[in-house]
Parts: sequence; structure tokens; C-alpha cells
Amino acid sequence: MDNAKNNKNDNKVKKGEELLAVLKEGLSDNAKILENQAEISKKLDDMAEMLRRALPPSPGRFTRI
Repeated sequence: MDNAKNNKNDNKVKKGEELLAVLKEGLSDNAKILENQAEISKKLDDMAEMLRRALPPSPGRFTRI
């Protein structure tokens, strides 16, 4: 009886360890995605700044032409 109970508990522990490994892998993947997203956001901000500098200023609401 005790042997069967121990086997059942061992199986639960192994399953828990497998689930934990999958969760860790998922968290690692999410961290990489967030890093990539931050890099893309920075590049977009840099491109927007380059466009602002390259384009002539638009006349303001109260600017005479």
C-alpha cells in the first residue's frame, strides 16, 4: 500500500516538475518578446525623430505665410 502511494506521489512530483519547466520556458520566451518589442519601439521613436528633423516645419495656426 505504501509503495503504491509513494509511486503516486512520485508521479505527481514528476508531473509538477514538467509543468514548472514548461512555465519557465514560457516566461523566458515572453521576456525575449518584450525585449524585441522594446527594441522595435526604440527604432520607431528614432525614425520618427529623423522624420521630424528632415521635414520642414509646418506653419502653425497663427503663422503668417
